[in-house]
Amino acid sequence: MLTAVDRLTKDTITVMSKVALLRTEVSALPKANKGLSKRRRAKKKHVYGLEGHLLYKRYRIYWIRKL
Repeated sequence: MLTAVDRLTKDTITVMSKVALLRTEVSALPKANKGLSKRRRAKKKHVYGLEGHLLYKRYRIYWIRKL
C-alpha cells in the first residue's frame, strides 16, 4: 500500500512539473508569434516596395521611349 502511494505521489509531481513547463512555453508563444509576424510583414514590404520601384522605372522608360 505504501509503495502505491509513493508511486502516485511521484507521478503527480512529474505531471505537475510538465504542466508548469508547458504553461511557461505557452505564455512565451504570443511574444514569439508577434515577432515572427513583424518580420514577415517587414519582408513583404521590402519585396513589394522594391518591385513597385522597378515597375515605376519600367513605366517611365516605356513612356520616354514612346515620346
